[in-house]
Amino acid sequence: MRTQHLLLGTALLLATSCRSTASDVAEVRQLIDRQQAAWNAGDVERFMRLGYWESNELTFFSGGDVVRGFDAMLQRYMKSYKQGGAETGELAFADVVVTPLGGDHAFARGHWFVDFAKKTDQGGLFTLVFERRSEGWRVIHDHTSVEAPNPGKVQ
Repeated sequence: MRTQHLLLGTALLLATSCRSTASDVAEVRQLIDRQQAAWNAGDVERFMRLGYWESNELTFFSGGDVVRGFDAMLQRYMKSYKQGGAETGELAFADVVVTPLGGDHAFARGHWFVDFAKKTDQGGLFTLVFERRSEGWRVIHDHTSVEAPNPGKVQ
């Protein structure tokens, strides 16, 4: 009888873990979709505040640069996409895969593309590390490459 209870308990724990993993994947994906919508509405600051950890420990790696801290990252995005007549463009993600890394962490990877009206389009690859925080899932590390967009390269 004790073995049956142990097996039942283990089965319930596994079922709960699987359910929360699927739920976590869906939550992270929905967050990425909300960020995309904010970007495409021209609201770069909302894009950042929706998804990124507002901490000095946030890291962003891109093109050989390392940016540390939410404020520094926000300034970089605002300078590149909002100041001096810069255009935000239309952001799209492709081939996004979200993978749980235990109960409170996940990572997402895929391709990103920004279609600009007046300048050359941009795109590349990204890997985001997420942590579940009291305010919800937040990116704690972003590694983004920038290259000429070429959706045909996806294999």
